[in-house]
Formats: sequence, structure tokens, C-alpha cells
Amino acid sequence: MAIGSLVKLNSTAAYNTVASAQGRWLTVNDNASTAQTAGDELLITAIDDATFHWCKVGPHVTRILIGARIDDGVTTIATSPTVYVVGVWGSWNEATNSWDSIDRVMRLDAATWAASATTITLLAASSLSQDGTYAYSNPVNLDGIDLKGAPYFGLIVDTAASVSGGADTVVALQVTGIN
Repeated sequence: MAIGSLVKLNSTAAYNTVASAQGRWLTVNDNASTAQTAGDELLITAIDDATFHWCKVGPHVTRILIGARIDDGVTTIATSPTVYVVGVWGSWNEATNSWDSIDRVMRLDAATWAASATTITLLAASSLSQDGTYAYSNPVNLDGIDLKGAPYFGLIVDTAASVSGGADTVVALQVTGIN
């Protein structure tokens, strides 16, 4: 299976803007109901899940808010997903959908790879904001996770999400950029 295509997180905020960057919520993992293969967080070139997308950081973005999107009929959360937030310094080849070179890989949500993965807490859809089709989790952290200058990042699923009761059981992971 091939890895998902690159997605780009852009901002329309000006360089001198002090407030948060303006942007949209972008899906960076189409379905966190599947965990990456154990060890992929340490060997990122081994990721071959089509639901996973590396994200190119746009101008003015220094931090990300992370949340999840579920079907608005979901009534039961068996497991909330956990993720490693990973930054990559390197060169991405959009034509081959792969890394040309990697200079550095670093965990952005913890100081060590041995630390627990970040939990994206899910609640039954009736307890979340909704738009008539989906329900949206609260962000993991309202201050955002600092990208530490990484030009690319990804959310590598460590523990798969498990939900039921809705029309589908897809748990999409989403981010928005802030400065």
C-alpha cells in the first residue's frame, strides 16, 4: 500500500500579525482507526499507510492545534487514538510521493521517543460540536504544539481509535496552524 499524498498547511496571516494565523482545519490522517506498524515512528520511511499524510508547514505557522472528526451519530468511544507528533527536516518529492532526503526527524510533542504518545480524547458525538454530518473533538491543547521550525510534520497513530454507533467509524485527525 502506498503512503497518502502530501498535504499543505497554509496561512493567510501577515508577517507582522500578532494574533493566531488564519487557516483551515486540514485532515492529516484519513482514518486513525488503524495504528501505524510498531516502530514506524522511528523509521518514518517505512510508513506505507494511504490514510497517513505528511504535512508541509506554510508561512507564518509555528504551532498546530490537533483534533479529530467523527460521524455525528457516534455514541460509543471504546478507544481514543494516541499519536506521535513528528517533525521532519528534509526534502519531499511530490512527483514520487516520497522523501528525497531526510536531515533530521524529531518528536515534537515530547522530549524523548520513550514518552507516551499524545491522546486525542474522543467523546460521544452528542457531547461535541457538530455540523450536521460530523462531530469535532476539542483540540488536544489550546496553546498548540510547537513545530520547532520543522518544515514538515506528521501524526503517527500509536493506538488506533475505536468508535461505534454512527453511520461510519472513521476517525479523521485534523490540524490547523497558528502562530
